[in-house]
Amino acid sequence: MSNKARLTALASQLTQNQKSAEPEPQPVREVPPVPETRELIANRPHGDKGDHIKITVTLPPEVYALIAQEVTRRKLAKEPNPQLSAVIREAVVAHFS
Repeated sequence: MSNKARLTALASQLTQNQKSAEPEPQPVREVPPVPETRELIANRPHGDKGDHIKITVTLPPEVYALIAQEVTRRKLAKEPNPQLSAVIREAVVAHFS
C-alpha cells in the first residue's frame, strides 16, 4: 500500500471515530452560596481539602512572575504557605473580602 493510500485510510478512520464518539456529559457541580457571616479561609491545614473546588486558570507571564516572586520570598523568609496555589487562593480571598 502506498503512503498516500495509507494516509487516506487513516484519515477516514479518524473522521469516522470523531463522528461516532460523543463526549459524555460532565456532571454539573453546584456551588453553595457563601453566607455573609462566614469567614473565608484561603488555606486549610495541609492535607485537608474539605469542599474545595479545583479550577484551572491561564495567567499572563507577568502575573505568574509576580506570584513566583512571592513564593520565593516566602520560602527564603521561611513563612507559611510558600506554594503557588496558596498565594493565588490568598489573593482571591483578599480581593473578594
